[in-house]
Amino acid sequence: MKQLLLTSMPSLLETKVNVRILSLLFILLITCDVQAQYFPYNPYNPYMNPGYQAGQQLGNAIAQRSKYGRNQLRKAIKKWGECNNGTLSLEHGAVALYGSNGYFCSAAVDDRISSKLKSINKSGGTINDVNITENGNFIVVFNDKEWYGVLPSGLKSALDEYSYGTKFKSISFNESGTYAITTSDGFKSNNSIYQSFYDENVDDYGELYSVNICGDGAVFCYSNGTRYCGRIPNEVESAIRSFSHTAKFVKFNKHGDYLICDKYGSYSYSIGDADTGSNSSTVFYDWAKERTKKAKEKAYAKWNSKAYYNFNDEKKVHRVWCGVEIIDGKFVSLQTSIATDYNAAPTLNIDFHAISETDFDGILKNLSEEGLENMSLKLELANGETITSSKMAIYKSWLGIGFRLSTSLVSMRSDKRSLRGDISSIQYLVGQFSTNNIKSVTFKGRYTVDFSSIDTKSQLCYDFYRLADEAGKSNILPN
Repeated sequence: MKQLLLTSMPSLLETKVNVRILSLLFILLITCDVQAQYFPYNPYNPYMNPGYQAGQQLGNAIAQRSKYGRNQLRKAIKKWGECNNGTLSLEHGAVALYGSNGYFCSAAVDDRISSKLKSINKSGGTINDVNITENGNFIVVFNDKEWYGVLPSGLKSALDEYSYGTKFKSISFNESGTYAITTSDGFKSNNSIYQSFYDENVDDYGELYSVNICGDGAVFCYSNGTRYCGRIPNEVESAIRSFSHTAKFVKFNKHGDYLICDKYGSYSYSIGDADTGSNSSTVFYDWAKERTKKAKEKAYAKWNSKAYYNFNDEKKVHRVWCGVEIIDGKFVSLQTSIATDYNAAPTLNIDFHAISETDFDGILKNLSEEGLENMSLKLELANGETITSSKMAIYKSWLGIGFRLSTSLVSMRSDKRSLRGDISSIQYLVGQFSTNNIKSVTFKGRYTVDFSSIDTKSQLCYDFYRLADEAGKSNILPN
């Protein structure tokens, strides 16, 4: 028993050792706690928390689904039972509008857009249009006369030119800066095809409600039907034909998602999640080709029985002339010509007949038989384009007292497109002169004559096509 008690009780030496061990353990714990303040547990460190990587992947998937998902947008439209407009960007969110100022924004929509829509809604304003491009630029049109957005410089400059109080119906643009502005007074675009489509059909399709651009296509919504120019997805073209109401807005993206709305809220849509699918196959309406065809038909109907054609066998030159016009009391005519040379290009001649010797500062007094060469010529077209030549020649007129301005299309340059005098440049100029009237003619940098009262485009259209036919030079015509 005694031996047992001695065995179970620690000796004095053991007690000291145990105390020392406990002291060391206490010091070690204190040291470790201090060190933990400098090396804290990091739940985002995959080495400390292997489960973080799986959680991060799940979180990313949820965020991705939130960005690209369109289910809530579809639910909102169905819940409303109506939709008036919207926008369907793939990378920067989608918006749907209903009533005068109701809206829904998907998760990826820029906060500036949702905040603006919210403020318009709260103030009882009207949301007219909204568009978001794939590079994140956007515009909100509201209260008929106001807009807010992040815009390409060309569109911003164009909008700044409108007077205060202009009523905007729709404003659309794409990533490359092509824009379409529809107002209560008309339409404006920096795309010549879209502008000419509007200009040349302005009285044919009724009121223009909106124009929406996406990629290389534009959809025009008129009171008597929807039409498009350029390239649009197959699904959109099919949906336009199937829509049983009169569309006021047609919005779409390159995947072929679409939202079609009439002015009463009736709608049709096909809106997939933005990260599903791929770019849609497209259909193409070549308005430029159709426009040229129509211009030729009208020109031949007007001039074929009146125009004069001549071939000079000695000089091997074909000429076409449609007659004399009166401009500000002066007799003026256009004549075109082309030599039989393989590389010859058409020449444009503008004749001023029966003028007095005091007209144009007595230009006739200083005009010899050889004429004046390398003079400047500027032609302003009705579409806003300026065609210039620094190689114009001035000769005495072939019809009595007067003079001729003469220049080859080879030497002409445009402020809208780079021209080098090659065959594609010739084709471009023939197309422009055949479909746009000459607004004014300025020569020698000093004298300007207003041509806006005469139909130059039909005359020149007839001239060039007749020359091409007679001389066997169809290569000068637009493709």
